[in-house]
Amino acid sequence: MNQEEQPGLFGGPYRGKVVVPYRKLLVLSRSQAQSFIHEEPWACISIHDSYDSPAKINKVQLVGLLQLAFDDITWPLDELRMFPEEQAHQILDFTKKVWDEVELLVVPCFAGACRSPAVAAIISKIYYGDDLFFYQQYSPNSHVYQTLYRVAVERGELLIDVERGGNP
Repeated sequence: MNQEEQPGLFGGPYRGKVVVPYRKLLVLSRSQAQSFIHEEPWACISIHDSYDSPAKINKVQLVGLLQLAFDDITWPLDELRMFPEEQAHQILDFTKKVWDEVELLVVPCFAGACRSPAVAAIISKIYYGDDLFFYQQYSPNSHVYQTLYRVAVERGELLIDVERGGNP
């Protein structure tokens, strides 16, 4: 069995590298998320492109599902949809609601490389005090991260990071 055929963590037939969660957070691609199975209570913040349909997420042991549509862009571009502040509030509200009920919070986007790591990074910053893992392993979308950071600070859920000069 080669690496492409090996089952991924938690039993899914993942393509490419086998992913592992960082503490309680797991970033996946859309294809990985659609084959994801977990035997403990879990929740999912599923991100899809504005011109695509949501990923089909397995409902076994799923405590909550938030599906959001926005594109992987950092500035306005034609008809693509930027990450809006309203969805930042939805992410923070959803996470607060399910955090203590789940063993794992799965955050997939199309490639699992930019949007979902940005969401996971800010959640990690809020609940664990750091986001470094997601910057070492991925390329978080700066607009998504900065929007979530700003909203979390405004809501009092995150203190301004003085070491970064107050900037995310």
